[in-house]
Amino acid sequence: MKLRRTLSLLLVIGLFFSLFTGMVGAADAADFMDISPYAWYYDSVQYAVEHEIVYGTSDTTFSPNRNITRAQFITLLYRAFGQGKVVSPSREFSDVPADSYYRNAVYWGQSHEIV
Repeated sequence: MKLRRTLSLLLVIGLFFSLFTGMVGAADAADFMDISPYAWYYDSVQYAVEHEIVYGTSDTTFSPNRNITRAQFITLLYRAFGQGKVVSPSREFSDVPADSYYRNAVYWGQSHEIV
């Protein structure tokens, strides 16, 4: 049941919301000025913020109408599943810079055959 809830949450977030890079962002969904507390997805955002899965696009914005990138989505999965051990990549990706925020997430995804 927990896996089903987590996957459902990821689907909702992945389809409708942005995930941004840094560790900056709101500490609570109420800090996001662009999300109404009456929005149908408010509780899901709150859960994701509380569990440090998402941080928002700034300290006060979440950007719920913005498209999510591949890098953001794999980072969302990586964070949601506990930021597991990253093994040496079996191959390098030319579009994943060494200093990118999503590098560990991509190689974690590769080791789990997601990427």
